[in-house]
Amino acid sequence: RIMADIWGERAPKGLSEDLDLCVGIVNSVTRSNREVKGLCSNFMKDALVGSRFQCSLEKGTLQLPPLQVPLILVCPGTGLSPCRALVQERHQQVMTAKSLP
Repeated sequence: RIMADIWGERAPKGLSEDLDLCVGIVNSVTRSNREVKGLCSNFMKDALVGSRFQCSLEKGTLQLPPLQVPLILVCPGTGLSPCRALVQERHQQVMTAKSLP
């Protein structure tokens, strides 16, 4: 089984059944001038549009604070994907709160 360093996010409930992936493509050259490529990231990069991948998902542990608490998110590197999911969820919370009487 090959483990990839990939972050995924699912849209908040009610918005979409799509899964967005944030994949860091691993390509580098060692000091001995040997090219190193990430197996999973390059496999996905080279796949044809519409390709299907078998994967498993784990429930995340990030939770938003109450709606009245402002968010300050710092997302270096692959931290962008979880932060994006939190912003989408907060947006949905705000829109739901506005629609309530």
